[in-house]
Amino acid sequence: MSSKNQLQEYFQKQKQPCPKYTTELCGGQAHCPQFKSTVNLFDQTFESDICSTKRDAELNVAEKVLVYLDTEVSSAKQYEKPKYIKTIVLLDLENVPQAKDFEFPDHAYVIGFMSGFSPLYSQRDQYALHMHIETINSAIKDAADTLLVFSAARLLYEEKIPKSTPIYIVTRDHFASALVDILQEKGYKAMHIIDYNLQGLAILKNS
Repeated sequence: MSSKNQLQEYFQKQKQPCPKYTTELCGGQAHCPQFKSTVNLFDQTFESDICSTKRDAELNVAEKVLVYLDTEVSSAKQYEKPKYIKTIVLLDLENVPQAKDFEFPDHAYVIGFMSGFSPLYSQRDQYALHMHIETINSAIKDAADTLLVFSAARLLYEEKIPKSTPIYIVTRDHFASALVDILQEKGYKAMHIIDYNLQGLAILKNS
């Protein structure tokens, strides 16, 4: 499998948009052209070596990204779901991106939501060090909000979360108030946190 196909497969498994290659003629003669390809990912630019064909340039830069994923991203310690969940935190990261800087309690199961088209998606692996990340490959407005609502229902059903478990929904969007009303009506201990500076999340330390 070519390096481009391997890279595409990686991003498809992560449910993220596939990388876009910018490949340009950078020198050489008509009979011997030279090409360079670049890819912007993870807040940095990857550049290929100078190659004789566009295809070779794209394969070369894809190989460099794969090496980065193997050495940098894969080696980072990923977030692990607590063995015993005492608190659930559902984060609308497109609203509260700074939430990754908050020190959540070890017993909190923290899930962050973002669209694959959000500017945040390139930082997904950084967020994944602090929380479980769920993305949706949709450019539609409020796609991440819809995913949060769907995932909340799925989580409660699949994990069989006790109704006494506190559920915090962190977003500045009004949909969360309706979701909290629904959860409370079903007997769950839900709360909507609207927060800019993470002060609202301090309540978790006492939960």
